[in-house]
Amino acid sequence: MDFRPAFQSLPKGLRCVIGSRCKPRGHSVTDDDAFDFVARVDEHKTLDALLTDLRQQASNFGFEHLILTGVPVGGQRLEPLVALNGWPEGWFKRYVAKDYARHDAVCVHAAQSFRSFAWSEVPRRLLDRPACKRIHGEASEFGLLSGYVVTMSSEHHWNTAVSFGSPEDGLVINKRDRARLSLMATYAGARAEEILGLTGQADPLTHREKEVLTHFAVGRTAGAIAELLSISERTVVQHAENFRRKLGVKSTVHAVAIAIKRRLIMP
Repeated sequence: MDFRPAFQSLPKGLRCVIGSRCKPRGHSVTDDDAFDFVARVDEHKTLDALLTDLRQQASNFGFEHLILTGVPVGGQRLEPLVALNGWPEGWFKRYVAKDYARHDAVCVHAAQSFRSFAWSEVPRRLLDRPACKRIHGEASEFGLLSGYVVTMSSEHHWNTAVSFGSPEDGLVINKRDRARLSLMATYAGARAEEILGLTGQADPLTHREKEVLTHFAVGRTAGAIAELLSISERTVVQHAENFRRKLGVKSTVHAVAIAIKRRLIMP
């Protein structure tokens, strides 16, 4: 007896429960799939080609969307930090226009965590904030119901992350698949930086800017720095404006953190 007509007549939510998944995955992911991706990642010469390949691999885990970006901190805007954008276009435009990165619990947690995590594993103190609930409710309208974030170190951002999104509510991937996805995301992130020409960049700061920044790093005030270096306080402030601009941050505290991470200064 063919039960398919009766199955299709059921409400979508019930079909999902009975059928386990609303949308079948491409195939079961193996270690070979992950290593094959790593082996060919350097062949991609454009960000579009890299994005297409990574999205195809992600779809086999149940994820339809992804974004590879530096994690904004210290008042940074998200848009200039994005390397690969496979987010729904309408959602990305809204997210950027309304500066949701400041309140999105997933984004906030990505700035605080150096371990990969499922969206559902973000601390409740962040998820339960009214602004965050509103953002996640709007995201669901664009087919972003659950996801997984792979965080990675970067010389150019406080933290870098690939966030994978799924239209399946409550999607769970096992530890082995997490490792496979993390491996592919990490290599994709490194390749994206190479394509963008971010690797091997020259030191952007002058000797004097690094000198001033080092003094700020150990807690000295602009006035104290001016006296130590025999320059005016106004000149110190100008150097501070310059190194913040060059490092793409709004605060001196953030500039110190980035400079130490990139080994531009050793306070």
